[in-house]
Amino acid sequence: MTSTALAVLGLGLVVEAFVRMFFRMRVNIRAGNAFLVKQIDNLDRIVKLAAGFPGTYFEAVAAALAAGLAAGARDEVTIAAATHAAFDKAGAVVDLKWRTAAERGQLGAVLAIGALVLQLALNERTGAVTTVFGLAVLGGIWHTFHKPDMAADLAAARTDVLPAIDRALAQRDNKVS
Repeated sequence: MTSTALAVLGLGLVVEAFVRMFFRMRVNIRAGNAFLVKQIDNLDRIVKLAAGFPGTYFEAVAAALAAGLAAGARDEVTIAAATHAAFDKAGAVVDLKWRTAAERGQLGAVLAIGALVLQLALNERTGAVTTVFGLAVLGGIWHTFHKPDMAADLAAARTDVLPAIDRALAQRDNKVS
């Protein structure tokens, strides 16, 4: 009975982390970056869009945009210094949340492995624990392979979106003067 509860708990952690990572924290990087660059002339819309996707790399983009607007500079280099620093700081927080969710999924897989070991040690033979073990381990493997995804998304956004934001902010400031 204990091994079954441990296996179900492990699978629950795997599923919870998967749902969080795949459905709440993930945005298609190509489509997201293309949309952000396309909307670069409407900075307010980007801020509103980013607010609608908490936990994604859009948070880092919004932080960079806010820092660029607050910098009050007119040259692209000064704006880039402010936006890149803010993007990196917010990106580190988003990446930490992503890696924590992945590690939670990996912990669930470890619990399921422990459940199987416990079942074997107690000489209990239930198909339920074996099935749950298999599902949890598959989920743990998924989490292991997708753990670095947010860092890659942030790097792509830093390359694709930040230069466009810097140019838009510099042009916006130059149009005002």
